[in-house]
Amino acid sequence: KNQHSLNVFFLVTYGFKISSLPPDVTDEELATLLQEYELVRNPTIVRNKVTGVCVGWAFANFSDLEIGKDTQLFKS
Repeated sequence: KNQHSLNVFFLVTYGFKISSLPPDVTDEELATLLQEYELVRNPTIVRNKVTGVCVGWAFANFSDLEIGKDTQLFKS
């Protein structure tokens, strides 16, 4: 008799847009800026596909809604 056990885990995350970033911001700078918050993964800087320059914003996913709301200070 075959018995298969399937464990499924769901991780609820809260995505936020962080705006007003300078064009020359680096991944390392943004990670340092957000290091005190509980990120689910590294933030993603949105860049111009041709030039690679930051278009002024990034996405970050937090494990807790309240932590994400704290980053609203970065919003314009």
